[in-house]
Amino acid sequence: MFGPVAGNELRAQFASGISEELAERLAIQSGQGTAGVAYASATPRLIVDVNEGVNGDPLVRELMQRQQIRSALFIPMEGEGRAWGVTAYFSRLPNNFPELSMNSLTMLRASWRWRSAMRN
Repeated sequence: MFGPVAGNELRAQFASGISEELAERLAIQSGQGTAGVAYASATPRLIVDVNEGVNGDPLVRELMQRQQIRSALFIPMEGEGRAWGVTAYFSRLPNNFPELSMNSLTMLRASWRWRSAMRN
């Protein structure tokens, strides 16, 4: 999961499946790249196959080279009326996020919103 650290920058706060060194290096700018757009727009973003036109995204390009990912899903996490991070899911297979998985992960996002609303 990527969370804000300063200004418009987000950094990996929690990571699994990648080295600690890589997690420390990964940075996202709000509104830039697929993850940054998901965060800024509060809208999930799906990359079906990274080999089909996402070479301009530095995060995806880095993970393509280091982890051989082929598909990715970015889900913004919201609470208390604002986005507070973006959760990233990666796969080494193209088109590996079926609609059922996407719906389940999006429902997780909705439960965070609900919890936040109940606290207020």
